[in-house]
Amino acid sequence: MLKLLLLSVLSVVCLPLQTVYAATDVPASTAPLMSPVNNIVNINSATAEELATTLSGIGLKKAQALVNYRKEHGPFTQIEDVTAVKGIGMSLVERNRSRIAL
Repeated sequence: MLKLLLLSVLSVVCLPLQTVYAATDVPASTAPLMSPVNNIVNINSATAEELATTLSGIGLKKAQALVNYRKEHGPFTQIEDVTAVKGIGMSLVERNRSRIAL
């Protein structure tokens, strides 16, 4: 009985500590990506990783396709130009319009 009581008390005391430590275990390299200040990405200069992280509905594969298209055809002149990339339509553009810069 005493063991059970002691175990219960220790788990109640230690549980908040796990939560605090888990919240602070964010690697420094990902911290800026999670910041609300960095929610805009320049589609003419961003890497595939930056595009995939910032844009909703864009994974690494589509992001790499954007980068490849940009390298082959030059910079995008309008946000809507990204629809020339296979798999990217106007609904995706509209969803991310506020996050895209030229």
